[in-house]
Amino acid sequence: MPSCGLRRADGTWFIKVWPGSQPPDRLDLLGELSAAGLPVPAPLATPTGDLHAWSGQRPHAVFEFIRGRTAQHEDWPQTAQALRRVHALRDIDLPDGSMNEPEIWRLEEHLDHPWINGRRRQVTVATAG
Repeated sequence: MPSCGLRRADGTWFIKVWPGSQPPDRLDLLGELSAAGLPVPAPLATPTGDLHAWSGQRPHAVFEFIRGRTAQHEDWPQTAQALRRVHALRDIDLPDGSMNEPEIWRLEEHLDHPWINGRRRQVTVATAG
């Protein structure tokens, strides 16, 4: 099994296997993002309606396989466009991002940006160290 926990089942499906025995959080969010028109693969529901199943002690989910390639540096405009679409969403409860990113200090220069609006204090604390 690859270390990233992904295995291509065939040209139609792929399987994500999570490490350890903790089930994945908020898999339903992927379906919400997909339904909102974002190009996000949503997990397929099991016959019982769950979004993940178990293989021994490890949770896994099945997704539609999307053919693509590894992102390149010159893909930044498409990445920025996708992030703009995510931030424009309404009525979807998105989780807060982590403040443990190596480049988080750059956000300190943009505390007035609307995307940071509700987290100014967290950014300030995270960049103070």
